[in-house]
Amino acid sequence: MRKLAVASIYLQNPEVDFVTTNDDPVFVAGANGRLCPDVGATLSAVETASGRKAHRVGKPSKFALSMMLHDHFLEDRAQWEDPAFLKQFCYVGDNLDTDMYFAKNSGIGS
Repeated sequence: MRKLAVASIYLQNPEVDFVTTNDDPVFVAGANGRLCPDVGATLSAVETASGRKAHRVGKPSKFALSMMLHDHFLEDRAQWEDPAFLKQFCYVGDNLDTDMYFAKNSGIGS
């Protein structure tokens, strides 16, 4: 509870950036498939307490794809918006909800 309160206090300052890599509400833990709270559960509490929304920079945000392309395909920058260029990629991940949405949102295969 203390950490949520501290985060809320910091975020009351509009000069403080509020950034998250994802907002996955749960993750599957163990072979029995138990659902456990993930970042999104905490994020929701902090957003509510602070009255601010975090900037999402990870999957499924297109920002994540632009960073991947920047790191690995900078020389092909002129083609980044070309659907034919993006179709050569296939995204593989560990979360069907965000990973499939990320691929579809970004115009790449999954």
